[in-house]
Amino acid sequence: MISSIPKPISNKTEQYTSIPHFPACLGGQWKNLTTTPYLKTTMKFRAGTSLPPHHFPCMARITVLSGSIQIDDLQTSQAYMLHATEDCVIPALLVHEIQFLED
Repeated sequence: MISSIPKPISNKTEQYTSIPHFPACLGGQWKNLTTTPYLKTTMKFRAGTSLPPHHFPCMARITVLSGSIQIDDLQTSQAYMLHATEDCVIPALLVHEIQFLED
């Protein structure tokens, strides 16, 4: 049975973890908020950081908590600007890149 309430991860430090194993993400940090029934993670990137073309194996929802980002859909050559409190859904396997414009 799938739970309708996400299970919080107990994190005593409540700090972000660096992402050193992705060269394009140097300076990026992440923190898992829930793991079930889905993975919910917050990530931080400095302004000027760009993530190279990539895709997700399943649908992903991105919500900007602060600052602004640009998501480039490389399959349709469309660019989408998102500011704090705005979100979008990225379909599975859609090749895109992300630029972080403001902290």
